[in-house]
Amino acid sequence: MSLQLHDVHFSYERAPLFTGLSTTLPHGQLIGILGENGSGKSTLLKLVAGIEPVQRGQICWQGQSVQGWSPEQRARTLGYLGQNVVPAWSMWVEDVVKLARVKHSAHAVTEAMARTDCLHLAQRKVTELSAGELQRVLLARVLVGAPPLLLADEPTAGLDPRHQVQVMQVLHDHAQAGATVVVVMHDLIAAQQWCDHVLVLSAQEYGSGILAEGRAQEVLSPAFIRDAFGVDVPSR
Repeated sequence: MSLQLHDVHFSYERAPLFTGLSTTLPHGQLIGILGENGSGKSTLLKLVAGIEPVQRGQICWQGQSVQGWSPEQRARTLGYLGQNVVPAWSMWVEDVVKLARVKHSAHAVTEAMARTDCLHLAQRKVTELSAGELQRVLLARVLVGAPPLLLADEPTAGLDPRHQVQVMQVLHDHAQAGATVVVVMHDLIAAQQWCDHVLVLSAQEYGSGILAEGRAQEVLSPAFIRDAFGVDVPSR
């Protein structure tokens, strides 16, 4: 099982972003999507999630086009954690987590909230939470359904160091349990530490493309990071 992109095209109005993006992302791994601002990292996740439409080409999961998924199939298969989510209603935290699926068990909800360290927030309103607390609650909601395909856009943004490590551990464990976890990241050190596989996108004049792809420890060498991002990784 794997996530496959075949000749994917997408443009914002007249500005092309992807003009024939093709790759296969391995199953059962934590995959980091890296690249400079404007390279299409968040848009790539939105295309897979069905938030943005693929204008040409196909995205397939287990050999089936995701464009043909029913809402029920999408809900069973896919978990998506976006950026900068603002609660529309003043709901209890526990009720927000329960929204993840129609058929849920109390144990699944409690376990997801414990894994993301938000059990103590259960009787708080989501509108009263800090950005980092809300991020952990939203991740718990995604985890309740145990999705085999989990997409997370900068899941550690706004988190303190302890919770950054905790969230990456949770995502890594979910991949180790057999899911495919795709995470947009900017932290290259964290990508080296946590990711099994990385896909590095590069913004180009006529659309973004793949600059490098492969095992994280092999791709993210000091020389590559220097050439691709213009920074030196501090020696350990």
